[in-house]
Amino acid sequence: MIRNKNGFTYPLTLALLLLVSFLLTLLLELYLNEKRIIVEENALLQQEYYYFRTLHHVEELLQTENYNMNGVLAFNHGRVAYHTEQMNDNQLRIIYELNLEDEYQLTAYSFYDQDTKQMTRWIERN
Repeated sequence: MIRNKNGFTYPLTLALLLLVSFLLTLLLELYLNEKRIIVEENALLQQEYYYFRTLHHVEELLQTENYNMNGVLAFNHGRVAYHTEQMNDNQLRIIYELNLEDEYQLTAYSFYDQDTKQMTRWIERN
């Protein structure tokens, strides 16, 4: 086959080389997509953790019947500012603004029932 004058070896080698490079490109793209997903998932988990910690902090403060308050909780990679608004006789709305190092801002709301002394609703925007 090596002494064949029809040139069978070159097209076969070229086809195998193209097949291997195509498979390597697919694997590289799959790897990069997985890395992006992991980064996005970590950012979402970080946001949820910051909101969760702030929600519990605010709920503890509200149980002491201090209904008119503003504050900021600072974390390693961002901060959460919150303030309360009176909705009606027995319900407060707490507005949370999460600022991360990546320079984007998220807003969420929770509603606190003063009779039961519990958070009743949670709404995330953005």
